[in-house]
Amino acid sequence: MFFIAGFGVFAAIAWFAIASNPAMTLSETEHRASTRLPQGQLLRRLIREPAVLLVLVMGIGVFFFNHGLNSWLPELLAHGGMSQISAGYWTSIPTIIGIAGSLIITRLATPGRRFHILFGLLALALIASAFLQFQSEPFMFFGLFVQGIAKSSLNTVLILILIELPVVGDRYAGVASGLFLSVAETGGVLGPLTLGFLYDYSEDFTTSLTLLSAIAIALILASTIPN
Repeated sequence: MFFIAGFGVFAAIAWFAIASNPAMTLSETEHRASTRLPQGQLLRRLIREPAVLLVLVMGIGVFFFNHGLNSWLPELLAHGGMSQISAGYWTSIPTIIGIAGSLIITRLATPGRRFHILFGLLALALIASAFLQFQSEPFMFFGLFVQGIAKSSLNTVLILILIELPVVGDRYAGVASGLFLSVAETGGVLGPLTLGFLYDYSEDFTTSLTLLSAIAIALILASTIPN
């Protein structure tokens, strides 16, 4: 944990140094001068757009699913009969698969395929939450494998869809991306908290995984709404 904290401090110092660079300061000043709308007004304008609002709500659902499942995955596997050490190794499966998925899937997510890929990733998330309910190791392995594929690119694909909306475009891509991450982190906080509450209430993860399956189904339906 000291190493992770130290890495975070190093990253913060690096970002501060980059942001303090005179060239970066000049670029930011020129960008603000060229922006026609004040940021607050622009954010309100974006939120009023139904397509933008839909992507933001989907972002909350995706973060809820990913953060909730990732945070409780070691305990979920240990609850299924694995030792803590084995559960730790198995928890790395989605991460390893996700590295390969993020390199491949994002390259395939061209504008013409983007909604199809989003639908497929959400379907894999649903399959993962269903297969993780089984105690059998082959079923769990398959569930973790497809979860790694699903989580690898869901956020990226949603952000790409967001910045391609006519109301956003290249001009407001940075503001829209920041808005997406800020709003979606609501799900990132609520996911682990909700799954923890449900585990305390039911003393197993059946209810939690059922909730994640329901969220995945809702996201799949949302992805079919015409933009």
